[in-house]
Amino acid sequence: MIGRALAGVTAGAVALFAAAGPAAAEEYVRGRSFEHTFRLEDGRQVSCTVEGASALRRDDGASAFEGTAVTSVLGDDPQCREVILQMQVSYVDRAGIERSFIVEGFGSPNIQWRDDDVASGLSVEHGVFFDAPCVQSCSVGFSTSPK
Repeated sequence: MIGRALAGVTAGAVALFAAAGPAAAEEYVRGRSFEHTFRLEDGRQVSCTVEGASALRRDDGASAFEGTAVTSVLGDDPQCREVILQMQVSYVDRAGIERSFIVEGFGSPNIQWRDDDVASGLSVEHGVFFDAPCVQSCSVGFSTSPK
């Protein structure tokens, strides 16, 4: 089993799932994209786009899925890049063992996770924490589960 976490891949990484390669025999994707607004100490409001997705992909004859997840923040304001990103990834592998990983990134526009031994139950908790001087609505969390 290989569990990998990559920080700083590319902005808008949700498109990763669409460009993953040729069509698989089975493929499931679940994602969210929305605007999140928070307030700074000086009273200024900042809006950033928050994206998160998880996917399962399995070729014909494969016994396990390749699981992928990503969390990202986009926006023109520099405060959109002052973030801590987190994902808690849970699933059951081919041996029937429940697996759980925490992936974190600091000051990066996105984080990504990938594993090629997912049998079932892929669930991802995405968290975004906007760094100081944020004083209101400084974090947002949501879940994705492709199947």
